[in-house]
Amino acid sequence: MPRSQRDTFDRIIGANMRRLRLARDMSQAELGAYLPVTSRQIQKYERAISRVAAADLARLAFALRCRLEDFFKTN
Repeated sequence: MPRSQRDTFDRIIGANMRRLRLARDMSQAELGAYLPVTSRQIQKYERAISRVAAADLARLAFALRCRLEDFFKTN
């Protein structure tokens, strides 16, 4: 997969992570506690600076009370 396509997926996942987190009125620190990572790391995921591991996506889905596919929505 070309790098630009991977980066697009990272941006989609990060934007959806932020949208879901804010919909739950959850801070980055609160969400990070589920992994456990720092609020800074959550910020890096949301801004697509760092890539989220598959296992961490499952933990995030649990924390945000959503399905894994919710991280990949484009609309």
